[in-house]
Amino acid sequence: MNKNKKYGIGLTLFSLLLIAIIIVVNYGVDMLAERYPLKADLTRNGIYKLSDYTKNLLHDLNKDVSVYAFYSESGKNDQILEILYRYQRESSHIHLQVVSPEENPALSLKYDESNKGLNEGTIIFDCDGKFTTVAESDMSNYSAYLGYETELYAEEKFTESIVYVTSDVEKKVYTVTGHGEGNGYEMRNVLSQYGYLKSEISLADGIPSDASLLMILAPVRDFSETDISVLDAYLNQGGGLFIALDPSAKGLDTLNVYLSEWGIEATDEFALEGDANRIAFNTSLMFYATGSTHPISSGIFSNNYLVLVSNTKPVYPKEVSGVTSRAIMTTSEKGYVVSADDVENGKPELKGAVPIAATAEKDKGKIAVFGSNLYFVDALFNEADLANKELFLNSLDWLSGSAVNTGIRPKSLDASVLTMTKAQANTVIGIVIAIPLIIIAFGVYVWIRRRHK
Repeated sequence: MNKNKKYGIGLTLFSLLLIAIIIVVNYGVDMLAERYPLKADLTRNGIYKLSDYTKNLLHDLNKDVSVYAFYSESGKNDQILEILYRYQRESSHIHLQVVSPEENPALSLKYDESNKGLNEGTIIFDCDGKFTTVAESDMSNYSAYLGYETELYAEEKFTESIVYVTSDVEKKVYTVTGHGEGNGYEMRNVLSQYGYLKSEISLADGIPSDASLLMILAPVRDFSETDISVLDAYLNQGGGLFIALDPSAKGLDTLNVYLSEWGIEATDEFALEGDANRIAFNTSLMFYATGSTHPISSGIFSNNYLVLVSNTKPVYPKEVSGVTSRAIMTTSEKGYVVSADDVENGKPELKGAVPIAATAEKDKGKIAVFGSNLYFVDALFNEADLANKELFLNSLDWLSGSAVNTGIRPKSLDASVLTMTKAQANTVIGIVIAIPLIIIAFGVYVWIRRRHK
């Protein structure tokens, strides 16, 4: 056997061995990646990154949750599924199945109250028969003006679904009536989405024993001494009370005296913002609040989220023996107040940072008071750039003793376009195309030279 033939056989065997090693290594890497997935979220807005709140929830999970993602093979949403896979990787109690609606009609009908079958893209969360449904249309915000989806709500929807199906106790919110209060209609959807059941009560009939918390929304008539006695008994037993005041209401003397006993002073004035950078819609009555260090608000303002407030009374915490009262939000240091009677033309009285929301704790009872019910309306809840909804939900969580959500926000889907100069484009072409071609050509040259030796 001549030298060239020996060399050719050796080269062939070496090539086959190298290919076999590559196949084995590739298979091994795939196996490891499947068991120990190493994925980094390199998207500009962290689309796939889970918040610490979600991770802590998943790590503490002690119940099995079945997650069914209804997608056909051709209609899979890889973005949504990747987020769900990350939930599964964070907890062994999350069991994800991708299910075809056509191939599993019985499963589809099981979770469809209309008995028409679930649409593709629907996600089901089920824990011991308690389930909730998330439609794909609820996971993102579509801009008709721009013609594409601008924000992703997947983590928010998935985490709230897990909280709901794994909760042993249904949280019941009772709104107080009888004093000209608002009905809280704009809050109804938000409450139901987060597992709260809302009902109305009259204090004259007493407070049900299953109340997770009470809500008083924009009262315009004062409370009787009997009403106050009922509220006081409820709070002394460890209840939680959410109050959003009507900024134009006057004469609530009995209620104001009771709040004062809890270390919260609400006055018949308007808080205004003097910092032009925080004013909204060219009026000092509407502005972006400044946050304080409080469980309800710290996670919102430390992440530079915006809370828009409008036509608000000042709400001052004050020292009362046995009570701990704190501000949740304030104006900037340039804040000031005017009399409710002279809001248009009155002389402003500079106050500095004016508190516009505060809490009080006494023994196990808790109160949260907001200077205006206009913080919590549909127009603000549905505005993705604002955290008014998070402020509302965090308040309910704090009052009911639940873990406060500290940071799930919509993820921006704004497209990023890579723009390159001609020189940069030529460089990329050189790296991706030219260099491999040079290497191949050099290999062919070496092979031809050795063959003719």
